[in-house]
Amino acid sequence: MIGRFLAIGGILAVLCLPARAGAAPSPVWCATALPSDAESGPDPAMSAYRSGRAKLCAGDAGGARMTFEAILPVMKAAYRTDGTHWIDFGRSYFYALLASNHEDDARRFLSYFEDTWKPSSAERLFWNEDYAGSFAAYVADDGRATRSPDRQAEHKLDPHLPAALAAIRAGKLDDAIDDVKADPDSGSLYRLMLGNIYAQERDWPDAFTAWAAAAAAGPGYPQPGWYSLDEWNVSALEMMYYYRAHAPHE
Repeated sequence: MIGRFLAIGGILAVLCLPARAGAAPSPVWCATALPSDAESGPDPAMSAYRSGRAKLCAGDAGGARMTFEAILPVMKAAYRTDGTHWIDFGRSYFYALLASNHEDDARRFLSYFEDTWKPSSAERLFWNEDYAGSFAAYVADDGRATRSPDRQAEHKLDPHLPAALAAIRAGKLDDAIDDVKADPDSGSLYRLMLGNIYAQERDWPDAFTAWAAAAAAGPGYPQPGWYSLDEWNVSALEMMYYYRAHAPHE
């Protein structure tokens, strides 16, 4: 407990920093709410987290980065086994680093945050501009998407995904977007696939919004008070880093 509150003074000082006056909203980073955003309570670290989120969502990426950095040692020491709070902090801190042009720090933190994640063939194909091959690999992953046991047993590939793949192969990206949006599943894999199509179109605002939704997608079944990152959550974060030159900035 002592280690958890060593930085209380610094945290409270950061909490007193106002969001930058006149900052433009940043809906991309906050289009999907995170579980910790709506909490309340006296925990100084999580109060500081919410202050940082407010700054990030108001377009003050630099102020958000400073707030998150002030609590980073406490978060690493006391929250890494606290799935929801650590993951919400990690995503938000990564976004603040990207949006404030601290790209090297973003890379270092993301490597630490994602732990053992490695790019799959789907990511490698996308980065090599084999978009149809990448999308086909993600379609093949559909059977591995996290779902409740009942839904996993009953799940069948939705016909919209093969239709989207055919549209990508035909160069009809708007049709592919419509097909993915029509799929009733909306977890991390499908939001990632949608973001990738937008990126193929070079529609960067929609790509980053979809990737943020993919990174924020929780598991497809209830868990006891917290959740863990899945591989597509991390893939979405990696897409943001890979295309960071197009990321929205403060």
